[in-house]
Order: sequence, then C-alpha cells, then structure tokens
Amino acid sequence: MRRRVLVAFALAATAALATGGVVAAADPLVPTGERDMHGNVLEGVYNAANGQIGYIMTPQQAKEPQPVHTSPNAWAPIYVVEYPVGTTAATRFNCTHLPVENCPSHGDAVAAAAAAVEADVYGDGAIGHDHVLDFPGADDFNIAWEPMLVFFTSKAAANEHLITDDAILAAENRGDVVVISVPDLTFNCAVVPESIWNRATPEVTG
Repeated sequence: MRRRVLVAFALAATAALATGGVVAAADPLVPTGERDMHGNVLEGVYNAANGQIGYIMTPQQAKEPQPVHTSPNAWAPIYVVEYPVGTTAATRFNCTHLPVENCPSHGDAVAAAAAAVEADVYGDGAIGHDHVLDFPGADDFNIAWEPMLVFFTSKAAANEHLITDDAILAAENRGDVVVISVPDLTFNCAVVPESIWNRATPEVTG
C-alpha cells in the first residue's frame, strides 16, 4: 500500500502541473519522447508479444477524467519499465529523463516514484523508461490502459532490457522487478501507424 500511495502521489503531482559490461549501442530507430499532433500526444512503445516498435496516440480529451469511465474488466496493462542511471540494457528509451526530460506529461513523476520505491537502485537517478503493451489482436489489447510501473530491485537486474510481457513477468517471478499498478490513472489511447508519428511535432528537442 505504501508503494502504491507513493507512486500515485508522484504521478498525480506531475499530471496536475500539466555497473560493468558493454553499453548497448544507441538505436536510432527507437522512438523517444512525446510528440504532438493537433493536441494529441504520441509516444513510442514496444509490442508486448515480440518487442517490435510501435506508436500510441492519446487524445487530449481522453486525459480527463482518470480513471476512464469504463469497467476495469475492459482495461489492459501498459507496462512502464524504468531504468536507473548506469544501466547497460540500452542507451535509448521511449522516454528519456537525462540530460533532458522528453516526456513532460509523466517522465519526472515516474522517475520520482522509482526513487521512492527502490532507493538503492535509483538513488543516483533514473535515465529513462520504455512502454510495453499488447497490440491489436493480442489477448490484452484494449483502448483503456492501466499503468503498471516496473521498477528493478537491483542494479544488476536493471541491465536486462525488458521489452515483452513474458520477459517482465519472468523478471517479476525471479524478484528482479516489482510491478505496481496505478488504476487511478487508467487512460485511453490507440495504436497508430508510424506515418502519424513522423508527421507529429516533438514536444521537447535537444
């Protein structure tokens, strides 16, 4: 309960304001940051079934109220996997916190929640996170998404890049991550083609 309260508080606050090993090479194909398309927010995601890249769009009007007015039976999980400074899992994430926060709608809040829940892992900071969800046709696909925050329990565990739901659940079973649901912040979004992402305008540059 304490973890859930800490996470919900941090996320709500932001919403109200608007290590050894070889480092993996940065992948220019991994979409990073939020983009705007006529007031709609676009973000990069991973397909939970196979780790392929995709894109989601959240209509501006879908941000309120939260949670959405649908039955929880119709909600699907969107995993938000947070990585600490020093990870060797990747060097490019769907949202990057350092040196510049490029997901202003939620990035700082997720990083703060990670530091509150797993201080030993994220005490030196969080570098970024990825989004993992089911695409159309999969068992857990829907338009109402319940955030599931995924925080590593050790710096060593954080060197694994978790981009499928099988990998996330396996890590949870090993105790390498904690998975924390935030049902109060369930929201609507849709999976969209890359062409829409390419036409959208980055909200943060640099």
